[in-house]
Amino acid sequence: MVISLEAFQTVSVNNEGVAQVGGGVRLGNLATGIYNQSKRALPHGICPGVGIGGHATHGGYCKWHILIRPIGIITTFHFQTLLAPTSMVNWNYIVPVSSGEEAAAAFSHIQDFALNASVIDDKIGFGVVPSPASFRIHGKYRGDEAVFKTKIAPELLRSLPAPSETSIKSLEWLVSLADEWGSPLPQPLSGYDEHDNFYAKSVVVPEATPLTPSALLNFFTYIVNSASTYPPVWFAELNLYGGPSSRINSPSPLAANSAYSHRDTLWVAQLYSTVPTAADGGEKAAIEFVQGLNDALGMGYDGYQNYVDPGLSAEEAHEAYYGSEVYARLLRVKEAVDPEHVFWNPQAVGEA
Repeated sequence: MVISLEAFQTVSVNNEGVAQVGGGVRLGNLATGIYNQSKRALPHGICPGVGIGGHATHGGYCKWHILIRPIGIITTFHFQTLLAPTSMVNWNYIVPVSSGEEAAAAFSHIQDFALNASVIDDKIGFGVVPSPASFRIHGKYRGDEAVFKTKIAPELLRSLPAPSETSIKSLEWLVSLADEWGSPLPQPLSGYDEHDNFYAKSVVVPEATPLTPSALLNFFTYIVNSASTYPPVWFAELNLYGGPSSRINSPSPLAANSAYSHRDTLWVAQLYSTVPTAADGGEKAAIEFVQGLNDALGMGYDGYQNYVDPGLSAEEAHEAYYGSEVYARLLRVKEAVDPEHVFWNPQAVGEA
């Protein structure tokens, strides 16, 4: 049974900056509703059509903070909002690379940049999207455009191949979101019908053990050498979760008790491919391609529960997503509030 929360569309903000949000609200409408009422904002992901229910309960990503995870059905959320920035610097570079070796060296520099406290703090967030011939490095800076251009960008680009494309622009908050998303913020309140058949895996890289030169070389060589076997639509993206002043890795006491366990992370990689329907064929090849991306980065890393990997067993998912300590807490809650396992999926808490 699937329960629709489409009718729960309320977004309101009280005088203390607490937003009351219906369980059916999508992120574009959430951001618009909060800002238009209060000039405030929330940390959340970048896809306007994503619903708040799965996004917040699994732990949506933003450099400010990370959200939460419960057990059960949530019809109404209450979020403590933040003052929205008066402006954001949206930035984007396309950096050409000609080989796996050049790509690995370039990302090694980007990783050093991500750990450099002279340029990285909680005002900046970014991701790296590799392809066979280039990187897309894109992000947002919650500060002055001149500081980004004169201090941060030069250090990022130092030793990288000259970008083939550059975009740096200072934008009002909602405009910056629409620009990053590449689509309007408002989403339909009913009849939403955007879907994708896909397979995804994730890799959580600890800050104490960043990606090694050999792992980077394996990963980027795999991307370059597998060009002829790519699925029709695929991507890999490595997002910065850690680095100096990361709010994710240094949460408030309340957030520290949430079900998000990876509070020592540098990167989270999402590895994704569309999967053709059975009539089209190619399911096996698409899944194997994503598995190859994962294997190239190296085994033994944890995973991120918002990039659900259906290839994991329940036990593997519990360990990868939560670790033993957090999972034990979740299991106690599950046994207390849902002993009959009414709320179920193949990797649900309590499954074995």
